[in-house]
Amino acid sequence: MLGHYEGGWNNRLDEVDWDDVGSSINVSEQYLLHLSIDGDTATLSVNGLPVVSGTYGTGIASGTAGVAAYNAETLFDDLEIATEVTTGTSVPFPYMEDFDDGVADNFYYNNAFVWNEINVSGEKVLRGNTSYNTELATAYVPVAGLPQAFDISAKVKSLYVGQGWQNAFLIFDYKGENDFKYAGMFTGQNEWFIGHYQGNWNNRLSEVDWDDTGRTIYANRYYNLRVHLDGATATLDVGDELITSATFASDVNVGPVGVAAERAFVWIDDFKVTSPPTVLDSIFEDFDDQLADDLSSPNSSLWNFVDQGGSDFTYTADSNPTNNTAKQLTDPNYILPGAFSTSVSLRMNTAAGSWLDGFIIFDYQNENDFKYAGAFAGQNQWVIGHYEGHWGNKVAITDWDDQSMTIDAGTFYDLELFVDGDTATLHVGGSEVVSATFNEQVNGGRIGFGAHNALTDFDDFAYSAIV
Repeated sequence: MLGHYEGGWNNRLDEVDWDDVGSSINVSEQYLLHLSIDGDTATLSVNGLPVVSGTYGTGIASGTAGVAAYNAETLFDDLEIATEVTTGTSVPFPYMEDFDDGVADNFYYNNAFVWNEINVSGEKVLRGNTSYNTELATAYVPVAGLPQAFDISAKVKSLYVGQGWQNAFLIFDYKGENDFKYAGMFTGQNEWFIGHYQGNWNNRLSEVDWDDTGRTIYANRYYNLRVHLDGATATLDVGDELITSATFASDVNVGPVGVAAERAFVWIDDFKVTSPPTVLDSIFEDFDDQLADDLSSPNSSLWNFVDQGGSDFTYTADSNPTNNTAKQLTDPNYILPGAFSTSVSLRMNTAAGSWLDGFIIFDYQNENDFKYAGAFAGQNQWVIGHYEGHWGNKVAITDWDDQSMTIDAGTFYDLELFVDGDTATLHVGGSEVVSATFNEQVNGGRIGFGAHNALTDFDDFAYSAIV
């Protein structure tokens, strides 16, 4: 409520009874209050959402400001009074949160006790868990300056833990825990939905049952969910595959936005609110102009253009003896289609103390999370794997010892990788050598090439979508 205390609490300019919207003000729960004063108008926001507002006819004088409680035991903390206080207000568009610092900045919750930032194999994610009860869990971010059309995206995993349901949703047009729009998955029902939550999930504007096409939404697998909002229309993509769309009665391209689950255990990562991304079209780099226009490196000191004769340049990674991984990667502002191919020629060179390796990199999320396909020549193996701070997670291996063949140092090999959803297949010299199916889609992130603790030449890097 908002009012004028004059020896009593009855002079109220505005009030909202949360009983009317199915919400509750809970004892012993922390709330973030933000009061904005503009002239004679005051607006109170709670956990980032405007709740009450009113204009004082008698004006707001220049008296002091502070906090108060009546006949109550109330804890106050972090009081800030200034010309502009951003805490408790909307964050500017665009917004991105990867949780790597262990903090979900600017997130608010309907039930903070069921959300935590956790470490999973060196990568931090936001975990929501109501699998042990019947509660709804929402986590939302108030975002200001949203354009007419924008995207909400995240990596989402619904986990099976032997109890509860299995579901996960991106949410938008959030007005409260009993009124928001949603798009996502009921894993247990094998269905994708877009709808309007009003105390339950029954108001579904669109649904797609993968039972009808013999497909499965798997528990314990990450899915890259993207909701595109444009006016009143919401479109759900999964791994850049169009799943379904729905048009509401009024515009839904408004915040707050976030994630939700009910009676479920979920992991959320790489939550973003951004302009609609551009799909990467095609790339070809022969490096003869000593430029890599479409690529960049986290550590450019590990790379040099080397003339192989006749102005034929390679882009050479020298990460020995630093025991580092030299990487060249595409622009993170582009997304990849559901299926694509990428290729490069590489030559592994002997050097004191170095390894012999070289890889195509794909589904690059960060320095400790990417997929790779290439050669460990010292082991005479072609591999496809998942780098998680180490090279031990080799998902598929072809050992040329078994075929009486050798991967030779000083020899160029033409590698081409085909990615389609959750499957990656590596060809060498035009022939398939190894293939792997992951437990998640791997056509996201960035692509490129690299080598670890090695002296490796790269040439003729290419990428194209498969349509």
